[in-house]
Amino acid sequence: MIIEDTIRWTRGEIVECWSLAILGACFVGLALLYWKTSTSEQTRALIWPFLVAGGLLLVLGIIGIFLNHARLVSFQAGFDANPVAFAAAEKLRVEGFLSLYQYTLATASLLLACGLGLFWLRHTPVSRGISLALVVVGLGILVVDHLSEANAHRYYAALVAQDGAALQDGGAASSIAHSPPNAESDRTQ
Repeated sequence: MIIEDTIRWTRGEIVECWSLAILGACFVGLALLYWKTSTSEQTRALIWPFLVAGGLLLVLGIIGIFLNHARLVSFQAGFDANPVAFAAAEKLRVEGFLSLYQYTLATASLLLACGLGLFWLRHTPVSRGISLALVVVGLGILVVDHLSEANAHRYYAALVAQDGAALQDGGAASSIAHSPPNAESDRTQ
């Protein structure tokens, strides 16, 4: 049933958002630790970049967790209202965002490249702190997007398979299962 695939995909998105939030919390924690214990200029230079990068990842992760939990409810309501329309709408929605993964991959790769380039080219503690934060954000995005893209492709394949199964039986199963009851036939039985 397609709603099970939808719920599985959404729960995967929630896990990915938790990953971002935990990574962000770790770097916020490191920034606070460095703030309390720093004894060198290099350590102090990591405080703000790690706090900003970690805060960004933490906030994005938390927002994603809440949005995806809300989606679970709306997806179930949409499916309950009209399963055929829900599946068609989901297929269109997924087709709309599958192509976006190439842009997030490019953005994350650019953040990594800029971070590494800055690290190697600039030798000041502040530059290195910023570069390490860029690497952390880029790596976080790459990991989460890698998992998200795999889940999205799996979900899309399930949507296409559902669509193909409906076409093979001429749509009879889906139209019979979800057509309103016929008042005439109910009275004759």
